[in-house]
Amino acid sequence: MKKSIVVLFSLFASNAIAANTDWGAIKTLKCFYDHGVSYDGKNVETSSKPFGKDKIVYDSIDIRKGTVRMVGNAGSETLTILSISPVLNFVEKTPSGNLVFTGFVQDKSGKIHVVMSRHISQELMDGTPTFSQQHGSCEVLN
Repeated sequence: MKKSIVVLFSLFASNAIAANTDWGAIKTLKCFYDHGVSYDGKNVETSSKPFGKDKIVYDSIDIRKGTVRMVGNAGSETLTILSISPVLNFVEKTPSGNLVFTGFVQDKSGKIHVVMSRHISQELMDGTPTFSQQHGSCEVLN
């Protein structure tokens, strides 16, 4: 768990962030999540395996409307854009009430980093909610 906190801090709070990212010019991002951590109420598990079967594409990014479409291996969903400077943030509330937060930041070399945090309030058989966080990078497809 400490490793994940360090990754988040280093991505979002360091001076390595490019302050001039024009998020409004980006309409499509293709992201690959290559490692993560999950907590099921009992155990913390880390993984360096790719998340999901494929990539997640965020398209139709519209800063003015505050919406973006997420396309993954389970279908597509419209998300809400929460903030855009210097970090681009999306939030999804699933039909079952779970929350998914996704944040993007571009470093000074131009690489876009992504962190997705899932807050699964839907209780499992033992009554415990679960949490997971995946980290990766994205490429612009405009």
